Amino acid sequence: MNKKFILIIVVFLAIILIVGILLVSKKPQIREETKGGVKTEELTLNERKAVSVCNKITKKEWKDNCLAVVKKDFTLCTGLLSDKYQDALCYRVVAVAKADPSVCEKIEVNKDSCYAEVAKTKPDISLCNKVVAKSSKNRCYWNVADAKQDSSFCQNIIDDQDLKNRCLATIGSDSLLCDKINNQPERNSCYLNIAIKKNDQSLCEKMDETEIVEEWKQDTQIICMATVSGDKSLCEKINRESEKEDCYFGVAVEKKDDSLCEKTGIAKDECYWNISLGILKLSISPF
Repeated sequence: MNKKFILIIVVFLAIILIVGILLVSKKPQIREETKGGVKTEELTLNERKAVSVCNKITKKEWKDNCLAVVKKDFTLCTGLLSDKYQDALCYRVVAVAKADPSVCEKIEVNKDSCYAEVAKTKPDISLCNKVVAKSSKNRCYWNVADAKQDSSFCQNIIDDQDLKNRCLATIGSDSLLCDKINNQPERNSCYLNIAIKKNDQSLCEKMDETEIVEEWKQDTQIICMATVSGDKSLCEKINRESEKEDCYFGVAVEKKDDSLCEKTGIAKDECYWNISLGILKLSISPF
């Protein structure tokens, strides 16, 4: 009788032990959110946020591209995209995310942009020596100047005084140098960059439009003020639909608020793209 009782106790304890081991060793199911078997638990908090935004992109090639950047894995680019230009873009953004110029060597077209952008994330001015086209090389110098916040690198820019002035103005937060820029869109971008950097909406009043239409000038200034302040309600003051969408785009990207991308019209995917990269502290336009 005692033996039978002891046997029951042993079996009971063995069952409890086995169940306990199974409960401890069992891992929760993790939903794969990127290509190539990337699991959410393997990502940082910001990378998870970026994945969430990437998954809202409707164009498959851009979504795949975005997810490849989050994983920093250029092998995810191969076969995902439809032509060599899009494939090159995927390699380029992964190279920037990894700050790895060796990935640029895999690109068939537009290696210049790859080196110029990696030079910023590294940052390393020697990579500008790999850039062939003068315009891209100048951008490379500005990228390094911006990354290092050192205006001396702007002096390397040649045969493009507007770009040099914008570089010097942005790094030095000197809006007076923006005044010297002849190209109107470049001049407006200069004012906007400094306005955001200094959180100074008054600089938006210096922005102008090529067309002499007072309403359009006001729209440009409102977009600037909304972007600087993050106040989306300002966008409702704009009558032209395309400009209103641009306004929401600026606020969405600056505030990293993907809920506003629905208000950006045909730029919705680009909005999601920029926010996802912004979360990762990257800035590259895919379009």
